[in-house]
Amino acid sequence: MTLLESQESDGPTRLTDIMTGGSVQGQGLSTNTISQYLNALRRLYILDDQEPWADGVRSTVAQRTAPVRRYCDPSLAAALLRLTPDKLMSAFSTFGLLFESLCIRDLRVYAQANDANVWHYRDLSGPECDAIVECSDGSLGAVEIKLETTREDEAAATLLRLQRTIHSQHVGEVAFLLILTAGGHAYRRADGVHAVPITCLAP
Repeated sequence: MTLLESQESDGPTRLTDIMTGGSVQGQGLSTNTISQYLNALRRLYILDDQEPWADGVRSTVAQRTAPVRRYCDPSLAAALLRLTPDKLMSAFSTFGLLFESLCIRDLRVYAQANDANVWHYRDLSGPECDAIVECSDGSLGAVEIKLETTREDEAAATLLRLQRTIHSQHVGEVAFLLILTAGGHAYRRADGVHAVPITCLAP
């Protein structure tokens, strides 16, 4: 398993995959070795951890509490893999991973400028959310990232389901639901979810 393929895995699962799937003749890497590699990548500002939403739904829903590994600058991965625009268009899953890291990076930059934090949310049986934006006043925004506009309905359904879960557990007020896309126009859907291209983001 490559770093690109494993960047969005939970910590323990990803470590297990690398230790076994990345082995040579059955001899995998030790947990200590992998941890040292990851720490080195963090110190070099190649990887950054997106932590889980700590104030999320805790009472009745089991959550995944491991961080998500993100590229600080996804263009580094694209350069190392020698991904041209044509190659990216023919490897859409890889393109999607890089686009998601790009969006999270920009969300973090603009969130920090407004004294906000960007988390991820994933429970073991229900909705997952690419980003939870938590403002200093406690209000929340839920963000799904979709490179393909054909998947906007799927993303909206996920966000609305998460909103209902948060509301039922009384753990915060959801101020906005957002689908972050690669292009097109910004608009508000009939279900109240906003679809906004990454180029519209600003502090």
